[in-house]
Amino acid sequence: MSAFVKLVDFPLFLVFFVVALAAALLNAQTCLPASYFPEALINFKEWYRQQYGDYLFSEKPNFFVGTVWLELVFQWPLALLNLNAILRGKPWFNTSCLIYGVSITSSMVVNQSPSFLRNYHMNDRSPILPLNPNKNFGVENRDCTF
Repeated sequence: MSAFVKLVDFPLFLVFFVVALAAALLNAQTCLPASYFPEALINFKEWYRQQYGDYLFSEKPNFFVGTVWLELVFQWPLALLNLNAILRGKPWFNTSCLIYGVSITSSMVVNQSPSFLRNYHMNDRSPILPLNPNKNFGVENRDCTF
């Protein structure tokens, strides 16, 4: 059983290690001054933004900045704690993984919902329910205007 646990812990260790690095080096650029980071990291984030068209990094909406602060204040230390728990075999590792999973899932729902809704609504920035509700359901009646 111990070998199986170690086999499962290795991918978790890699995930928490990448999360710890990405949160501190890339996501922190969203809410901290650029003077805190080396030029190479700033260029990497800029390349990512241009290459993939990530509007969250370019526009920095308030909800995204808030979730980045949540990640830096709560999730990043929890990821570091989980790295420590994996290395030392602490019994509370399962509980801290559960707490981390719930927090990261909540953050992902908040961050991904606008992207999903924007792509769903044909990449325009109009609200989901515009003034003409018939447009949303594919119903067109030229005699009736709203």
